[in-house]
Amino acid sequence: WIIALKWENDLLGNVLIELDPGFVDPDPTELLEELFIETSRLLSRYHDSHDNADVNLELVRILVCQHEKMSQGTDALTSTMVKQVGRLARVMAFPPDQERDLVYGCLLRDVGIFDKTEEFPRGDRTWSNEQRQMWLAHPAAGLALRKDLNVPQTILDVVKCHHERFDGKGFPQGIEGHAIPLVARVVAIAEHYAEMVTGADGQSPLSPVAAAELLRRSAGSRFDPDLVELFLKAVLPGGARRRTDSSALPELEPVI
Repeated sequence: WIIALKWENDLLGNVLIELDPGFVDPDPTELLEELFIETSRLLSRYHDSHDNADVNLELVRILVCQHEKMSQGTDALTSTMVKQVGRLARVMAFPPDQERDLVYGCLLRDVGIFDKTEEFPRGDRTWSNEQRQMWLAHPAAGLALRKDLNVPQTILDVVKCHHERFDGKGFPQGIEGHAIPLVARVVAIAEHYAEMVTGADGQSPLSPVAAAELLRRSAGSRFDPDLVELFLKAVLPGGARRRTDSSALPELEPVI
């Protein structure tokens, strides 16, 4: 097999591969394309003028995941979100820089409350009025931290708006529909789905099929319905995207 490494119409080189005779797939084209499109993307970044960007992102990811492990006992939620958002960004043909900023947004979405995680014990949603006000204020607190920093707008949009709802009943501004920045709508879906499949906040983990149906149940109210289907297409295998009887699924405690 001779595979051209291309990214955004630039030919970066070619790869010559000889497959083992025992390889059982009669037509590995799709597998090879999936593998080497990622290779091409990374090669294109290697020559980027921001060649330290991926290193910086990895450092932020490590720090945020360590913080999550300390406060929640596991970093499964953020790790799952980052993986899923990356897949969706590629399906939506985000440029590499915007995809990277979207992942930054995922990691820093709740930065305004990082220093107050001890105020929110895991699995305890019996919040006092003080705790609730603290939670409602954390998007603004997160934005305040970027004062005097040249932070990309994608990250700011996620920090500020990922708790907004498609029906306008979210916070902090109560904006609705497509007035909510696209990247914030994406992160809101990814976070809710990841919470369900990882069993975040003391809930029992759900299967991908069950989580998909519960996500669809909130399409049009909490989430952008078009993005919900695009998200599920990006992150789930074909079999898991089938619909099931949602009436048999549990009612989850609302994510505030």
